[in-house]
Amino acid sequence: MTATVLPGMMPALSGERATGPRDKEAVRDISLYDYRTRTPAGKSRITLEQHLFSFIMEGEKKVSFSGSSTTLGEEECILLSAGNCLMTEKASPSGNYSSLLLFFDMRLLQDFLIKHPAKTPSHSISGGRAGVVTPAITEPFIRLRKDAFIRHYTGSLEQILSAGLARNRQMLLVKLEELFLYLSEKSPSLLDTFLATQMGSTEELEIRKTVEANLDRNCTLEEMAFLCHTSLSTFKRRFTRIYGESPNKWILRKKMEIAAGLLRQGAARPGEVGYQVGYKSSSSFTQAFKQIHGVTPKDFRKTQLTVKTLSTPDGRPKETPKKALLDVSQ
Repeated sequence: MTATVLPGMMPALSGERATGPRDKEAVRDISLYDYRTRTPAGKSRITLEQHLFSFIMEGEKKVSFSGSSTTLGEEECILLSAGNCLMTEKASPSGNYSSLLLFFDMRLLQDFLIKHPAKTPSHSISGGRAGVVTPAITEPFIRLRKDAFIRHYTGSLEQILSAGLARNRQMLLVKLEELFLYLSEKSPSLLDTFLATQMGSTEELEIRKTVEANLDRNCTLEEMAFLCHTSLSTFKRRFTRIYGESPNKWILRKKMEIAAGLLRQGAARPGEVGYQVGYKSSSSFTQAFKQIHGVTPKDFRKTQLTVKTLSTPDGRPKETPKKALLDVSQ
């Protein structure tokens, strides 16, 4: 049996019952499911399109990759790398198998490591701490023992599912960050090790860190390539693969988003905003801004300031005083 586990849907395993979003809409970067069955699948070929935290609630799971395998029960959970694996489920003595499944894109882990650079040590895992079964750096999985924190954490995931909030992306992102922070505290190099097992992911993280740290600086593509220890052509090729568009288009769009945010605040004039996003010439900044937003920075700022004066601090339209309404009607 072969199943492809896609974000936004569950694997077509016989006898399954899963609580969580099951539609085949646009690919989502994080998903949560409660998977239950009384007919656990035998050895199945599984293609994971995203990375997966699997919390075994009842029964036993065996996972095999090309060079390693592991078996875990109700006292453990596992972080699985995206890719092909063989998976076998075994029911508990009561005849049930269940697990909570939290799928996420690698980019969310990269975002975490960019946001929390102190959690990205240069050393590899050595030894282990309570609650963590540390893997060899080449293994595409990390086994975790269910300590008190993990038990409370899985309880909170069950609450999200029972409340019908499994489609709330922001809530799931908060829960994922909470788990990442906890694992980083338990074993500082754990997530860094997992990232290192992903082909090209460390290169991607380096490029993303460099690009996003230099958006508001006057840093050329050549300089960014240099900071990433690569040639300009390789940098451009990897950039396009990561972001889905050319460096020039993506950086222009992002810089103009930053500029629009600064103009909305109203404190800085267009020329000052242009300088803050790396433009020495006001005319060049005006041309670039109009290309993305369709108006000049000056007109954009004027519109935003007008909207502010006509709104209350929380963004609602100001009410016209009743007396003014009476005056108008006379």
